[in-house]
Amino acid sequence: MQNKDLNQVLSSQTKRSEEATGTLSKLFRQILAEQRFNMNLWNRNMLRYLKDPRNRIPQNSRDMSSARGNLSKELLRPTMTWGVFEKAIRFLNPYKVRLRLEFEWRGGVKTEYTAIIHVSDKETPEDEDTKIPVHHTGVTVENLVKALEAIDPGIHKK
Repeated sequence: MQNKDLNQVLSSQTKRSEEATGTLSKLFRQILAEQRFNMNLWNRNMLRYLKDPRNRIPQNSRDMSSARGNLSKELLRPTMTWGVFEKAIRFLNPYKVRLRLEFEWRGGVKTEYTAIIHVSDKETPEDEDTKIPVHHTGVTVENLVKALEAIDPGIHKK
């Protein structure tokens, strides 16, 4: 992925999610769009990813540069494997991810499966996170709590 291509994706309002053909690629690009990723945020997360010892990237300029280019290519391809999606999750660096799959079987039976991935060992943001403004969509915990209480008034007591 050339830097020009990365700029085009990041400058797009939709992060070109309409060009992604794989489910995981579409999902990743939707997250980029929702979180309003720009080049500064991309570079900050990339640097954190490259320095994270869990990713086993040798800490020298040659290997880090190679890993940077390879990861950018993988993350912005139109399709994505599960392994690359796991890298994408680490790149995004949330504290925790809850994956929920809902299956609807023939005969009307529905089942649900959930897995939780702890991505970061810190629940609070690192110092550098508090210095760089991150744009949000306006959805706050307070708004979510109000919405949930409107649906189920006793939700906090459960």
